[in-house]
Order: sequence, then C-alpha cells, then structure tokens
Amino acid sequence: MAYQPKSYRKFIATAATATMVAGAVAPLATFAAETSFKDATGIYKTPVEYLVEKGFVNGVSKDEFGVSAKVK
Repeated sequence: MAYQPKSYRKFIATAATATMVAGAVAPLATFAAETSFKDATGIYKTPVEYLVEKGFVNGVSKDEFGVSAKVK
C-alpha cells in the first residue's frame, strides 16, 4: 500500500464514522415515526413514544396503546 498523507487518513476515518452513525440513527428515527398511537395524545404522547422507543412497553395493538385500559 502506498503512503497516504495524514489528512487523507483523517478524511477516510471521519467518513467511515459518519456512515456508521447515520446507519445507526436512521432505523431509530423510522421506528419512532411509526409508533404513533391514536389513543396516546396530549400529555400521554411524549411519554408513551419514549417508553415504546426504548423497548420498555408495547401497545395493545398496532394503532392503540391502551392508555385507558386497566393494567394487568
């Protein structure tokens, strides 16, 4: 392998890091956009989306979280 200037190696390292970060963030943004429940509005919206995004809870169905349902 031929000698490469230090600036070129920094550029390649930065580009590789940016690609890995973008690859990790894009699926999370897509998942967060898909987790909108019809019954989780108002004061419930942000906390419910946070808990679902982190994987702590799931909804009762694809479109309903179950905000007014009894806890089992």
